[in-house]
Amino acid sequence: MFGINDAPLFVHDCDSCLFLGNSHDQKYDIYFCPQCDGGSIVIRHGSEGPDYYSTMISLALNRDSDSEISQLFLKVSRQLLSKGMVSVSVNEKVIKEEECMWKDYWEKRK
Repeated sequence: MFGINDAPLFVHDCDSCLFLGNSHDQKYDIYFCPQCDGGSIVIRHGSEGPDYYSTMISLALNRDSDSEISQLFLKVSRQLLSKGMVSVSVNEKVIKEEECMWKDYWEKRK
């Protein structure tokens, strides 16, 4: 769906996730996980347990960031929506709660 490899580059041990492909630069494996409300996207950059990024699709569509990962989340979300694989209704309360959770997390790490 995204890159030229049709097989994952990294080990991913979640049986619920659907492998979508690799990023075009071959740095990431991209998965869709239907377990969350509306689904989530998992971007794996290594085979170790914590070597991944993930977000709910509704949050990816409402992020305002130019980071490489945020842009990849947005691209994948839009492709999933355009292909009819997901439908998302944005819950403002969930978005605000997650933003607060991550803000608190990063503040504590400073």
